[in-house]
Amino acid sequence: MTFEHLSAPPYNPNGTFAHLLEDVASTLARQYGGLYRPSYMAASMNANPAIEHFLGVVEPNYVIAFILACFRSWHYQAGQEGVNAINRILREAALGYEFTPYVEREVEQPGKWRKRKAIEIDYPEVITKQDEVTHAEIIKPCLAVLGKPLFKAAGDHLLKAHDHYRNGNCREAITEALSALETTLKTICTEKGWQYQANKDGLDKLTEIVTKNGLVFPFYDSVLKSTGTIRSRLGAHGKEPQPIFAPSNEHVEHMLNLTSSHILFLTRSAGLA
Repeated sequence: MTFEHLSAPPYNPNGTFAHLLEDVASTLARQYGGLYRPSYMAASMNANPAIEHFLGVVEPNYVIAFILACFRSWHYQAGQEGVNAINRILREAALGYEFTPYVEREVEQPGKWRKRKAIEIDYPEVITKQDEVTHAEIIKPCLAVLGKPLFKAAGDHLLKAHDHYRNGNCREAITEALSALETTLKTICTEKGWQYQANKDGLDKLTEIVTKNGLVFPFYDSVLKSTGTIRSRLGAHGKEPQPIFAPSNEHVEHMLNLTSSHILFLTRSAGLA
């Protein structure tokens, strides 16, 4: 299964793979200021030559940008089927990436005389897989919960955290992960009718509110607050005026796993997962 098959009839009778590539080339040229031809590197025959050549000759981030642009092209019409095909290739090649679901939902939009229906799309984003068990049991379920419209703001923060992690921005990734947790707590408070100050209350205060209202046992207060300590020391706040601690990929992985686990626990406890 390739983008060539997914962009041609019967998926899009008016489009061809050439149209898809033309659209994507225009998108990437705007994104990168031009397109570059990589130098040749021979593909090893120890693995799938096409996959190894595709991800070996070209910078992985460029390949990912290409795939993301394909998903967003008007000429791409295969929806989740295409995402499944790409994820299957990545999984079979043991590459540490996965694309989130392609979600289409029907929404009502106000019109001059009456409401009209429109299609709203959540396009796939890429996440870095750390290990299969953690990915399957924590990261993926958490992203599924935050994929709900109710948790869109928190989901955006977590996806940004994964994007920063993929690009080596450790401090920014840690900061966005904590923001996802804080935003999840605010969403829970809003749904439960628990009062908080939207533009003032941070993790410590939000944790006290949900603990006071019985969402979690009292001793979880310190457990949840400790996540903020990691952000304070290793996140964006911890680099000025001079950083004391330098975060590594291991710290980011730990923060992503920790906040994702907390989010799953809190949303399930609130009956909103």
